[in-house]
Amino acid sequence: MKYPDEIMHNGKTLTEILRLHKNWRANYPDGVHANLNHAYLSHANLSNTNLSYADLSNADLSHADLSHADLRNANLSNANLSNADLNNASLSNADLSYVDLRNADLSHADFSDADLSYANLSNSKRHSQNISKFAYAHGLYEYSVFAFIFEDGSKIIEMGCKHQSPEEWETNFWNNPSQFPDDGSAKTKRRILALKWANDVIKIMEDDK
Repeated sequence: MKYPDEIMHNGKTLTEILRLHKNWRANYPDGVHANLNHAYLSHANLSNTNLSYADLSNADLSHADLSHADLRNANLSNANLSNADLNNASLSNADLSYVDLRNADLSHADFSDADLSYANLSNSKRHSQNISKFAYAHGLYEYSVFAFIFEDGSKIIEMGCKHQSPEEWETNFWNNPSQFPDDGSAKTKRRILALKWANDVIKIMEDDK
């Protein structure tokens, strides 16, 4: 693993880029937004690093340790994150379009409202299993919805912080009564429709050999 003070980009160490980016987020006069477009960060140790709002588009982050990293609202479009460790990383509202996440560890990573358009998650790990196919949607109800089919054929539907198999959702839909009570309210109806979408898209993915 390479540490930030060992990595150079555009004449600065990554340590300095991160310091200036921290100041930029705090609106200090000397702050500079982190522009790491096309940066070579393969095998970088970025665990617990705050890269929120950073531009990491087209960056090579293959084999990087991004566990517990803050990547909220970051631009990671077209980045190479293959074999990266994103365990417990926060990626909410991040741009992950066209990103390569093959063989990455996505355990407990937060992808709420992230753009995963055309992302490659082949063989990446989620819920201790390797992903074969996935689909996601935002805006169906209050939280993001993910549908996964794993290499062993098992399936998981994530709705907000809840994740269960389709069969478990059928018998345990009312698992968040404080927020989504069985009262016929509009937000509860939207949650029901979101689950229907997830079940339908799993069937479509299963049929798409």
